[in-house]
Amino acid sequence: MRIKGKILTVLLISCSAGAGSFYVTRSLEEESNLQDQSMQQWLDLSEQQNQAVQKTTPNFNATVTGLSMNYQNERQKLVRLMSAPDSTDQQISDQVENVIQANGSLFRCVVGYVLSVRRYLTPRQHRRLMQLCNDVISGRVNRQFFRRQNISPRAPGRGPGLGPGPGPGMERRPGFDSPPAAAENISAGQGTGRGQRAGRGQRRGQDQGMGLGQRRGQGQGRGAGLGRGQIPENNIPGINLPAEQRNRIRSRIRGNFARRIGFETQQLEKINQLDPEFDQQSFLMSRQLQKYYQQLAMLLENPDTPDEDVWQHLEKLFQLRNQLDRLIARYVLLIRPHLTPQQLNTLLSLSNW
Repeated sequence: MRIKGKILTVLLISCSAGAGSFYVTRSLEEESNLQDQSMQQWLDLSEQQNQAVQKTTPNFNATVTGLSMNYQNERQKLVRLMSAPDSTDQQISDQVENVIQANGSLFRCVVGYVLSVRRYLTPRQHRRLMQLCNDVISGRVNRQFFRRQNISPRAPGRGPGLGPGPGPGMERRPGFDSPPAAAENISAGQGTGRGQRAGRGQRRGQDQGMGLGQRRGQGQGRGAGLGRGQIPENNIPGINLPAEQRNRIRSRIRGNFARRIGFETQQLEKINQLDPEFDQQSFLMSRQLQKYYQQLAMLLENPDTPDEDVWQHLEKLFQLRNQLDRLIARYVLLIRPHLTPQQLNTLLSLSNW
């Protein structure tokens, strides 16, 4: 039995930094076409290490595959319900809860796997795995990243490798799979960065992940230099900004939302009156959620972090994330009767805001 490379894809799906995951309509079936690269090869595990991992997590492949498919099915059910004109608000709300539970189960399974495996890894292997988790959690790795890994990780210039290399890289801070009131690419503050990068080629690269603001990062990897910026603890965008600046940001987000959906002026005025507090609530909750994800990444990066600390923080993260999911769901239900079928389809098709 080999530890399948599908764990890389599952990490991306289950740990993506953001709320409102029920909006994502892209099928997970396409992920089955990814190269079935073994975790043993990617982490360069010895045979003894691989046997220890297999013994510790004998049913992981079957479990995570089942949870992934369940999560996919629940999301697709929700999309169908929201698209059907005769669906009731209660049916949709109940299905939102099903999606939240399915995503939570998948996320916990993957985190449990990481915590079980890390004790058998060398420091270098641990850094490699934690860097992947950190990048996934922070939104700096997308599906295209995994599709590009279509040859051996030992081949020059390709594959997820670590090591010193040139490059400053541009990075965008993590965003959220949620309405634009809860996520927008906004530049705020300064941060320095470092990166552990992919491949062996000596070339400069750029990471265009979703997110809040832009950070300069020093690419420390061989290949595409994907810089990793650090936001100071007291500079989480949206938390400490003056009220006037927050209002300008929310206006910008709201305008972007309107353009994407194609609202008429009168239609937008009506929708804005339905829940005038939504923008501010979702804005601040999203920023706080970003902070929680950053803290989770730091906990996972430290090999000495007790498992209990990770689980406790994860439950706090889920509590806030679920609150934001429900807030967004209520808002969508509120505005749904005022949308045309085309506008509703556009809303459901937006996986990244």
